[in-house]
Amino acid sequence: MKHILLIVVVAVALWSCSGSGVEKPTVTVSLPPQKFILEQIVGDAYDVRALVVSGGDAENYDPSFTNLMSVRNSKAYMTMGNIGFEQAVVDKIRQENPGLPVYDSSRGINFIRGTHGNDYDVDPHTWSSVANVRIMAANMEADMERVDPGRARQFRANLKRFTATLDSLDADYRRRLEPLRGSSFLVWHPSLSYFARDYGLHQIALGGAEHKEVSIPALREAIEEARGSGASVFFVQRDIDSRQAESANERIGARRVEFVPLDYDWMAQMDIVVNALTAKR
Repeated sequence: MKHILLIVVVAVALWSCSGSGVEKPTVTVSLPPQKFILEQIVGDAYDVRALVVSGGDAENYDPSFTNLMSVRNSKAYMTMGNIGFEQAVVDKIRQENPGLPVYDSSRGINFIRGTHGNDYDVDPHTWSSVANVRIMAANMEADMERVDPGRARQFRANLKRFTATLDSLDADYRRRLEPLRGSSFLVWHPSLSYFARDYGLHQIALGGAEHKEVSIPALREAIEEARGSGASVFFVQRDIDSRQAESANERIGARRVEFVPLDYDWMAQMDIVVNALTAKR
């Protein structure tokens, strides 16, 4: 009996040391940049989980059992809306939790088409635009009010602060990039289409829509376009972009800059892109 009493006392003590002992409710998103955005809205009231890890490859992502359990047990799942694996995740979860709220974070965005295959395919990299992130943040805030009406005032206040930050960031980028309007930059994978549109720049993708080898004729044509464009910066994704990227740049001679489109620190990655383009040559 004394042993049982001791176990109970220790358990209570551990529970007390851990705080309230109540886990935060969870909301699941698809990608790390979404996690960053949503955390600006919910603060520390929710545990926000992303299916794809920071710096991962969304195009080759296959959800694990643990990932699916995370979605199933969440208060809501917020999709990007145009990521290949998302519909498969929703279909699987609907079988076990048909009442799970699913929200599209990218609704209302003016999509770019034709960069990832045929002219009807939507470019999924919507978060590469500050203007788009402003829309996504507003969508997420409205969705969280549906999930948790009791915290609506808190969510709105957080959105207001985050929107002010985004407005300041966008104004700074526009000021710095205006002298470069009409100029070109290089990428291997077309992941900065929305960024280019926002600031009047031209993105030249040397590789294809997928992180795979491209045909020699196609690569030769892309290299010639790059050399004729005067582009001096080549953005690459370390450990993901094809080995052809290096050999192509040997013939172009652009400055190689590594960035991580799927990094959690979305703002830092945007700064990397803008700083590289505006650096003195």
